[in-house]
Amino acid sequence: MKAIVNGNHSIVLNEDTIKDIVLWQEGDTVILRDLGKNIRAHIISTNHQTREYQIEINKKIYQVKLETALESKLATLPMMSKSAPTVNIIKSPMPGLVLKINKSAGDEVIAGETLLVLEAMKMENQIKSPVNGRIHTINVQEGAAVEKGSTLIVFDKV
Repeated sequence: MKAIVNGNHSIVLNEDTIKDIVLWQEGDTVILRDLGKNIRAHIISTNHQTREYQIEINKKIYQVKLETALESKLATLPMMSKSAPTVNIIKSPMPGLVLKINKSAGDEVIAGETLLVLEAMKMENQIKSPVNGRIHTINVQEGAAVEKGSTLIVFDKV
């Protein structure tokens, strides 16, 4: 198991190191041992399901995430990367009529924000931004009929 502290510092944990680290616990107070020194820590919050903990040591807050060996290996796989998707174009998912355009070229948008409303088969479909970014061009106007696959919005390249 590995403890990741503040998202960037990792400590490998096994039976031997855990015995040496945690000396005593009562309630939300823990006495830890590091390099021969006892350290008093206060547990602020715990989420045992996600194995995320927030602790305070000497008035400084630390975020700790425990990660199993399997999770560590999975995180290195390209398909598990948490990097943002690189989408530069939004195409119409279906033929329809553009009812409303909520943004303009040059606007900054966040992922999940509704960019335009497309009516198809008497239903209004919100077309949302798949990424955080800036709109380069909007290739349609309100009231325009569009075909499936036609380019609606182009984002600036990141």
